[in-house]
Amino acid sequence: MDQNHQYLSQHEQNHVFRLHRFFTFSILFFIFFLAYILTPYWQHSSSLAGTVLLLMITIGLNLLWSTWASNHFQFRIGKNDGLIFLILFFIVGLLNFRALTAVIPWRGDEDYHITITLQIVYLWRLKWIIFFVCLSFFLGFSAWYKSKWLLIISMTFMILYAIFFNHYHDINYITILRYPYFQSWFNALIPTFYKYIHAPEREIVFRIVPFISVVTLVWICYKNLNLKNPVVKLIWSVAFCSMPILIYYTSILYLEMPAVLLMTLVCLHIRELLYDDMQTISTHPYWYALIFIGFLKETTIPFLVSFVICRLIIRFRHPRKKRYDPNDVFNEGKVIFVVLFPFLYYIFFRNQSIDMRGFSPQISNLMNLSIYPVLLRSFFEQFGGFFLLFIVGGLLLWQKRETASFLFYIVLLILVPSFHILDNIDYTGYSRFNLFLVPLIIMASTVLINKMINKKRILSLMIALAFIGLHYRLSPLNGDGTKKPYWGNYLIDTSEHYYPYRKTLLWLKENHHNDEILFTGMYYPYYLGFYFRQLEWYPTRSIQLVDQNRNENKEFIENLLESTKPNCHVVVYHTRNHHLFEYDHLNGFSIEKVFTNQSQNYLIVYGRQ
Repeated sequence: MDQNHQYLSQHEQNHVFRLHRFFTFSILFFIFFLAYILTPYWQHSSSLAGTVLLLMITIGLNLLWSTWASNHFQFRIGKNDGLIFLILFFIVGLLNFRALTAVIPWRGDEDYHITITLQIVYLWRLKWIIFFVCLSFFLGFSAWYKSKWLLIISMTFMILYAIFFNHYHDINYITILRYPYFQSWFNALIPTFYKYIHAPEREIVFRIVPFISVVTLVWICYKNLNLKNPVVKLIWSVAFCSMPILIYYTSILYLEMPAVLLMTLVCLHIRELLYDDMQTISTHPYWYALIFIGFLKETTIPFLVSFVICRLIIRFRHPRKKRYDPNDVFNEGKVIFVVLFPFLYYIFFRNQSIDMRGFSPQISNLMNLSIYPVLLRSFFEQFGGFFLLFIVGGLLLWQKRETASFLFYIVLLILVPSFHILDNIDYTGYSRFNLFLVPLIIMASTVLINKMINKKRILSLMIALAFIGLHYRLSPLNGDGTKKPYWGNYLIDTSEHYYPYRKTLLWLKENHHNDEILFTGMYYPYYLGFYFRQLEWYPTRSIQLVDQNRNENKEFIENLLESTKPNCHVVVYHTRNHHLFEYDHLNGFSIEKVFTNQSQNYLIVYGRQ
């Protein structure tokens, strides 16, 4: 009997899957291909020769990175893991269903990411999708059967596909360089297939990636709790997924949540990743979680740098060892290259654009003592009860002499907030940046929870239930799925604001189907096109932006209505103050309808008399 069958006979509840190095290499090549070859950064050159050279360099770096990073590895899936995942999928979906189907917010970046995703959705045609899927299967088939020549042929065809068949026209490099474009391909996956069933303008189909990321994150938390009773583990899992910051970002299309998922895997296995040599760590599945992080978001750099700092300290900490083996130094260089290169290559392309804001650290920001109470407040409001477990769990790591875990805990805790405070003090405590501390919260909390479970199970259960109650009180969600204004912002308003546009436009379609409509009152445009396509209604319409610091009084509204074109019969006013619906019968217009939501944001429909 071979080792695999012996293992399965001894561990009947686990299914072991082994991937050899050829297959791992092909996965890494495919990931890099999506990020830097199918995404046409390399076309950003002023000459044909420069474009060809940059493409060749990108292909060469892809092969080097994929070769150094890959190794054979195995992973295990428990007998009941699928069932547990489905249960957690249902629980997280139930907690977030209204938010998943809520309107696109005004301001924030969700409308931007949906726009980028829709560009891909409408760019791809079915024949191109089929061709690309066939090429991908050919790549996987070649790697699975360890056919070197077939693998070379399949990679060549994929590169030729990226050159000749991606059908990009009028590439806006400012758009594709603003954030790493890699994740947009996955964000577009479900909407692309959904468009063959129905028009893709459905909010929930664009929020599947962050939602699945959170479900998987909670599933990982469940698996790392050392308790045989599945009910108690589920209750703790509910406590995790009800954490206010996770509740907020489960149902909005941002790039951070998949990175948070991968970071959590790294944090939970940080000891092996810091201690083991290159040959060994590349056989761990969580090594691949670590090296994928750099593809997802430029603000993950504090996490990656924290890993590099801690690994160098751990690997070269022996003061008595005066001379190091050159192979050890070279292998550590390979680790650093593989971990940081995806991020650094994106930054290389991003810096080619003069329109991109760079990192501009101001050391004096850290000397401003007034920001630290704000930071502590943000930790409590966003992490809820787990903030306390996080503190005690960190002390427990120190007490248990978990040197590697505690070192990473301290370095990451310092670097993540400091990075953003140095860049812009106004973002102190901002929830999108605090998201990258969630993996640390989970790591330290899990250590403490497991100790309580083993010694004081009833107390552990009571704390979990108390956390769920506390998180309900701290929840950033309203009952209608909208998010509370200004949540997660403390020194500057960068929040998403939810207005009842979908409900308003539906009423306008029924009551003013053929009238010209003016949308005004906002200083930042709203993504109206999404909802007009959703309703399959295309009236004559325009948007008139106003000054952000306007004095929203009766005289201002009168002047605004007076400036409307004679053939414009309907004005939708996007309010900032709630008393404006008192201003009726102004310059030939009267209020026909007022729409609001639980965020207490109003849209007023003025009709020409």
